[in-house]
Amino acid sequence: MFTMLPTGKLSQQNASLNASSHAQSRSATPALNSSEFLTRYAQGDRHFAHSNLSHAKLMRASLNHINWFEADLSHANLSRASVQRANLCLAKLNRAVLVGANLSGTNLIGALLENALFNGAVLVRACFEQANMHQAQLNGATLDGANLRHAKLSRASLGGAQLRGADLSGADLSNADLSGADLSGALLWRTNLSGALLQGADLSGAELSGANFGDANLSGAVVDEVDLQRAVLAETIMPDGLLVA
Repeated sequence: MFTMLPTGKLSQQNASLNASSHAQSRSATPALNSSEFLTRYAQGDRHFAHSNLSHAKLMRASLNHINWFEADLSHANLSRASVQRANLCLAKLNRAVLVGANLSGTNLIGALLENALFNGAVLVRACFEQANMHQAQLNGATLDGANLRHAKLSRASLGGAQLRGADLSGADLSNADLSGADLSGALLWRTNLSGALLQGADLSGAELSGANFGDANLSGAVVDEVDLQRAVLAETIMPDGLLVA
C-alpha cells in the first residue's frame, strides 16, 4: 500500500529531482580536448554551450561568434585570441588569461571572471553586466562603450584603461585601481568607488550622481564639466590634493 502525494507536492518533488539531475549532468561534463574543440570549430560548429574547456590552450585562436553559454573556461589561456560578438553569458572564466584578446561586442552577462587577466585586451562595447570581476586585471584594456552595470570590480586593476562612454552604473569598484584611466563621458550613477585610486584619471563629462568616493584618491584627476557635489565625498582626496572630511 502506498500514499499518494498531493499534486502540488508531487510537482515540487519532480522539479527538485529534475534540478538535481541537471546539476549532476553539468558537474559531470567531461573536459573537451583543445585540439578536438578547434577541429570542430574549423568545421563550422559554433555551439559549445555548457562545454568544459578549463585549462584549455587557445592562444591566438580566432573564435568569433562562438556560443559558450555557461561554458567552463576557468584557467584557460586565450591570450591574443579573437572572441568577438560571442556569447559567454554565465560562463566561468575565473583565472583565465585573456591578455591582448579581442572580445569586442561579446556578451559576458553574469560571467564569473574573478582574478582573470585582461591586460591590454580590446573589450569595446562588450557587455559585463552583473559579471563578477573581483580582483581582475584590466590594465591598459580598452572598454569604450562597454556595459558594466552592476558588475563586481572590487579590488580590480584598471590602470590606464580606456572606459570612454562606458556604463558603470551601480557597479562595485571599491578599492579598485583606476589610476590614469580614461572615464570621460562614463556613466557612474550610484557607482561604489570607495577606497578607489583615481590619480590622474580623466572624469571629464562623466555622470557622477550618487557615486560613492568615500576614502577615494582623486589627486590630479581631470574633472571638467563634472558636478562632484552630486557625489558622495567623505575622507576623499580631491583633484587639488585637499582632503574632504
